Order: sequence, then structure tokens, then C-alpha cells
Amino acid sequence: MSFSHLAAFKRTEFTPDIAELELHQFVLLFVCDDVMRAGKNYKLIAEHSTKAARGFTLKAFNFYRKRTDGMGIPMRVNTQPDRFSFTALKIKGEIHAVRPVAFLDLDGWYQNGLMFRRVRTKILYPTTEHGMIVNKDDMGYGLPHALRGPKHFLLPERVDPIEAWMYVGVPSYWNPLLDGGYEFETVPIRYPEKDRNWLVKYYHYQNRPG
Repeated sequence: MSFSHLAAFKRTEFTPDIAELELHQFVLLFVCDDVMRAGKNYKLIAEHSTKAARGFTLKAFNFYRKRTDGMGIPMRVNTQPDRFSFTALKIKGEIHAVRPVAFLDLDGWYQNGLMFRRVRTKILYPTTEHGMIVNKDDMGYGLPHALRGPKHFLLPERVDPIEAWMYVGVPSYWNPLLDGGYEFETVPIRYPEKDRNWLVKYYHYQNRPG
């Protein structure tokens, strides 16, 4: 094998589907660790991604953080999140539209297929649209002068499921290492500011300064 072929193989070692990814201009990616915009590893996608939106995993995960370097490890579970569960929860993160070339670095960082597995995951994408009332009543007649002026309101929250790539921990690699809190800690659990029937509590990775 020539040097150029060897270099190409090393470059795509963790990204065997690069040809398929490159069929798209952008690919959706869900990140929930230090690859988020405030994280130290945001540089992995900074030059190749567009504006992010918040999202939550549809399914339940256990979510750990390595104390030494802050690596986040989301682990799939068989149960689904409910208000009585203390460990199997949705994860809050960011949805990015990423150019396929970024996955060469991402897959190498996560060691796709060895430490983590890049999988298609359903993500809940909540939005609240803004509206404005015109200066007319229900019959179409103009309002009195004292009642005129822009009147803003928010429509009910809408939650849509979308699919995005997500890096999930490989059990055969991580399960022997997870030690109940000595080297790994549980990612903080948060509660929504307002009542939501689809979200009782969730994991939210906090990027730490330095």
C-alpha cells in the first residue's frame, strides 16, 4: 500500500460512510457534550456548521461525564423516560447542520465504532412562534384609536420530531469502565421552567470554564 493510500485509509478509518455523507450539502448532527457552542471541542465543527437550535432526545439515556477530561458519554437504555425515572432521561443538546467533511474529524475524535457509535436518533425540536394582532376586530373593523398599536402574542409550543446523527457510547467499551462515580459522574439533571407534558426532567451537560 502506497503512502497516499495509507494516508487516505487513516483519514477515513472511522468514517466508512463518508461517500454517502458527501451526497448531502449539510447533515444534521445532535451534540450534547463539549462539542456544543460553549464547549472546548466546538472547534471540531465551528468552521463547518450553521446556526444551532436546541433539542431533546426522544428516547431515554443514561448520561455520564468523565471527570478527568470532561468527555460526555450518553448510554442507551431499554426503558423510556417517565416522571418516576431518576436515571433514564431525555438529553438536552444542540442541533447543528454540518458539512460532511466535518465528520472525518468528529468520527476520529469519538473513535466511531470503537468508543462511540454514530447513529441516527430521533430528536424533539420545540418551537414557539410569535404572532401579532392587527388593529382590527373580529369583523374586520378598525379598533378605536386608544386600542391601536402592535399587540404581540405567543402561539402554543409546537414539538416536532426530526432525525439527526448522534454519538452514543458503545456498551462493550464503556460498561467495564463506568465505576459508580469515582472517575465518572452523572451529568446534572434539570427541570423545565414551565410544565410540559412531554418533558419532566432531563440531562443537561454544563461546559466548565478552562
